[in-house]
Amino acid sequence: MKTTRRHTLSTAVATLAALSAVLLLYARAQAAKVDTLQTAISASYEHAFYETASLMNDIEVNLEKAQLTASNARRLSLLGQISRDAASAQSGLSALPASLEAVSESLKFVNQTGDVAASLIERLGSGGDLEESDIELLARLHECCVRLNKLIDGIVEDIESGGNPLKGAA
Repeated sequence: MKTTRRHTLSTAVATLAALSAVLLLYARAQAAKVDTLQTAISASYEHAFYETASLMNDIEVNLEKAQLTASNARRLSLLGQISRDAASAQSGLSALPASLEAVSESLKFVNQTGDVAASLIERLGSGGDLEESDIELLARLHECCVRLNKLIDGIVEDIESGGNPLKGAA
């Protein structure tokens, strides 16, 4: 009887040990999958972020040019590019975690800038001209874009120095 009890106990211990080993292997495999997914998400965020940073720089430059040009045809072209860049930036920003300050502020900015550009394109396209208040609005948008680009540049510097503010932001 002692042998049977001892045999049952050792069988139970061996079964528990085997089950523990299987669970440990499974947990490690799942942890590796999580790490792989986190790396993929981080890379996706970085790609969207760098693309958006480039678009924001383009918007900044074109806003400045749109204020300064005297040619309505050139201004119309610049506003069209601003509108397209704003739409692309909106798409890129939507793919990023909203917990980053630069993302939520930039999203508001590109929405407003795209709307303003579309409105000014409509006016210029129908033969109208821009008023002084429109030029001032372009100047304010440019100033706002400069501030946002400084935030974005700070994040870029952080990424390039080995930090990753995008990794845990989701």
